[in-house]
Amino acid sequence: MKRAAAVGTLCFAVVLAACGASRIVLTVDVLSFLRSDSLDAFSFGVRGGVPQTDFTAARLFSLPSRFGPGRVDSVAVTAGAILESTQGGGTVALDVFFAKDEASLFTGQPYVSAHATVSGVQTDTLLPPTTRSVNDTVFNTPDVWVGVRARVATDPGPDLVGRLAVTVLQLRVVMHDQGF
Repeated sequence: MKRAAAVGTLCFAVVLAACGASRIVLTVDVLSFLRSDSLDAFSFGVRGGVPQTDFTAARLFSLPSRFGPGRVDSVAVTAGAILESTQGGGTVALDVFFAKDEASLFTGQPYVSAHATVSGVQTDTLLPPTTRSVNDTVFNTPDVWVGVRARVATDPGPDLVGRLAVTVLQLRVVMHDQGF
């Protein structure tokens, strides 16, 4: 009889531990917000021989109060883009940044980055869909800025003309379920 009581107590403790450790997983399609403001693509025509030109787009995201600070456990960033070149040559880089405020958005290391060398007419997947997990206090604030930068450097000669379109930009956020 004592053994049955001990087993019953153990099962009850396991159920409580499982309930206390639950998580909420959110998938945020960041690209849909950029597209709504036409910030998902960069068309460019950069004179030949220019060492660096940046094209940027930025957007603020606010988390609802119930998903407030301190609840984010981990974040995975998935990004992808297509580069279309119609003339010229050089290098193109795509960088994705996240920050707590707009002033620090394009500083430091990007969360996702890819580089390509282009020459003449070509279409390439600049960044196949990739995921990078991040554990950063940036995502423990109610307001998060996302920034996308296309950095272009051209070869001497004809202008580099083309378009860089972001095809995927998602966040997978895992949060503590603290009494939802």
